[in-house]
Amino acid sequence: MRPLLSFKRTNSTRCRSASALDSASEASDLTDTSARERARKKVTKRRRAVQMEQRWPRLLVLSVEGGSVVECQLESSKGKTVTFKFDIHDMFPQDIANNLV
Repeated sequence: MRPLLSFKRTNSTRCRSASALDSASEASDLTDTSARERARKKVTKRRRAVQMEQRWPRLLVLSVEGGSVVECQLESSKGKTVTFKFDIHDMFPQDIANNLV
């Protein structure tokens, strides 16, 4: 590591240069540590976001036939899929949800 500060080499300045280098080294360590912390937090946030995406059930509308019959596919958080069709005029959303649960 190159010294950040340059001093003349005398007995009186050696103490100052050593302490200056120590404090510069500590500042450098703090900067490195905080940079590592930020990088770790960023990775953790990204992992959480991916986990949240994968945790929730997914519902895909596969097709709409004749304007009233809808075919959907539901993927659970455990990877199981259920495909179902319903007529929007005959079914209520609450009834569909109750039948799936």
